Amino acid sequence: MYAVIGIWTLDEALRAEQLRALRDEIVPQTTRAPGFLHGYWTHDPETGKAHTMIIFSSSQAAHDYKAQISRRYQAIAQLGIIGDILRTVDVVTSAAVPSKVT
Repeated sequence: MYAVIGIWTLDEALRAEQLRALRDEIVPQTTRAPGFLHGYWTHDPETGKAHTMIIFSSSQAAHDYKAQISRRYQAIAQLGIIGDILRTVDVVTSAAVPSKVT
């Protein structure tokens, strides 16, 4: 697995518009990306930063997604979202709570 990791600075005055775009545009587009497995979007109100981790099944899918996001920086900036870091990384391991069988 591979991940695209992002750290973003948010203009808190545009928070409502950012959440609308996240819900209505960003998440649906991301989940349709080839190789998409999981996505996490977070917000730290103390720092005004958002952190994203989008998991893909292949290196190529992750790199393609990163390139797509990089091309959209100007549109994203209009929402008060400034990209600080955007990297493609290998997922070394993961963990989750085991499913309970009923």
